[in-house]
Amino acid sequence: MYFLKSGVLVLLALLAGCDSEQRQSSSVDVDQSSSVQVFQKSAIALNGLEMLDIDGQIVRYDLVRKDRGTTDRYVIESSRTLMGLESEVFANLARRGYVRHVRQESPERLLVVYRREGTPPIVADYRAKKNSHALARLTISIRAEG
Repeated sequence: MYFLKSGVLVLLALLAGCDSEQRQSSSVDVDQSSSVQVFQKSAIALNGLEMLDIDGQIVRYDLVRKDRGTTDRYVIESSRTLMGLESEVFANLARRGYVRHVRQESPERLLVVYRREGTPPIVADYRAKKNSHALARLTISIRAEG
């Protein structure tokens, strides 16, 4: 029995050593001038490493490629009300110099474009459940630079 336990310990030690070697070899040094896409479940990368915190959870991300360019599309679910979440997002963006342009407004949908000079516009489509002000989904689209 002792031989079996010591063999398992040796095997575990070897596996742990292999794992640490593998992690070391897969690490990459990032140049400060290079662009790095950061992904969190409750925040969106606006440009570079500037993050937009969202009171909710990102449940889907799509990279949409069309003739006119590439767009990052995030789908967020939140328990906040439609207007409560929009108010929070706008306050966060306003501190960064964005202005708000409402394109469509109804009790169940709010379509807003946030703009700041020198950055791509952010299109936010807030949708509530039918006959309810509880938020069902928020879709944010940001055209990728370049």
